[in-house]
Amino acid sequence: MVIVAFTSFQKSWTGKSSLAVLSALLASERPVCILDCEGGSSRALQVSGHEGITEVLRGSVDLKDAVLEIEVRKGWRLSRKFGGRRLRAWILPKGREEAPNKNLAGVALHAARVINNYADVAIDLPPYRDGSFDSILSEIDSVAVIVNPDPLSVRAIVQYEGLGRILNGKATIKPVLNRVRDPEHESYVEELEQLGDPLIVPFDPAFAAFPRRITKVLAGLREETLEALRRLSGQLFSGS
Repeated sequence: MVIVAFTSFQKSWTGKSSLAVLSALLASERPVCILDCEGGSSRALQVSGHEGITEVLRGSVDLKDAVLEIEVRKGWRLSRKFGGRRLRAWILPKGREEAPNKNLAGVALHAARVINNYADVAIDLPPYRDGSFDSILSEIDSVAVIVNPDPLSVRAIVQYEGLGRILNGKATIKPVLNRVRDPEHESYVEELEQLGDPLIVPFDPAFAAFPRRITKVLAGLREETLEALRRLSGQLFSGS
């Protein structure tokens, strides 16, 4: 079983939470538990109002009581698209309160280690500039770094000042080039190859429905996008 973190370091609006949720739902081996430190995964799975990681941090709820099981309800068309397979995941929501990043990092790593005894774990991290989550990234199994195909986004990743600490830790890095509209992305791939073997997720209008309409996203995904997401999920959570 593995622990994977989804991050864009200090960049926001890269599509990180959507990839975390969808790759967790598409995992074929066993359910994945999403630890939501950011809030986007909780909104997508409609559990924003539930107690979660911040309440676990403050001791007002036990970890075992805060983890929820989510199954996406599928109509006939969506069920056919996914071969009738259940689309489900567990989630530890962000929670109702706010907490400093350094405190969230500690409780997230503890929760991930506990949950990893019976499930794979996907940690959805917020954008951060203070290095507060770097300790998580250097200790877990792998880090999915979500990047958009533009110079600023790629530069923000490859020049991130904490990257050396992560590379020197035990985690492997999986760069993901998200929202690729055309074939003119070779230069970005070359830059990202210094971190690992990049996976390309094409731009898809269906993502516009995220996070409010996860079923609409799933139903509207183009076949090439769905195949890329399945590859991402397999590489992160099945070792394939």
